[in-house]
Amino acid sequence: ANSTNSQSNGNASIDNITGGTWPYTYNWSNGGTTQTIFNLMAGTYAVTITDNNGCTLATNVVVQDVTGINSLSADNSISVYPNPAKEILTIESKQSFMTEIKLTDVLGQVVSQQISLRVNHVELNVSTLPAGVYILEVKQGDVKFQKQIVIGR
Repeated sequence: ANSTNSQSNGNASIDNITGGTWPYTYNWSNGGTTQTIFNLMAGTYAVTITDNNGCTLATNVVVQDVTGINSLSADNSISVYPNPAKEILTIESKQSFMTEIKLTDVLGQVVSQQISLRVNHVELNVSTLPAGVYILEVKQGDVKFQKQIVIGR
């Protein structure tokens, strides 16, 4: 989840809920009550998810401030699969060489990084990472692309 140039245009979403009993309710720290909240500034947003039996899970989602980054989903020159991933995440560039690949967790901590690359195909071993949502950033020269990645078990 990202906002652009310090604007209130970011969003945060809770996807791929497993366990519990549907339907789920959401209580965000900004007062939102839907699965996805919009028009967010960069920052950390707490959410409590409650299932139909009253069981709860509390977590945080970080909305980062980005400048000039394209979404991988809008760019057909880079493929990322499978998503969700369990063991290996494959990243392929159909055009330019990838020069850097970085995977960060929702707190913005870098969990994997490969720099000084000049490749069209990378396989990241994600088997040791905890299940959750991550942000993949791929650089092709001065151009950056980002995609939300889910690691499942």
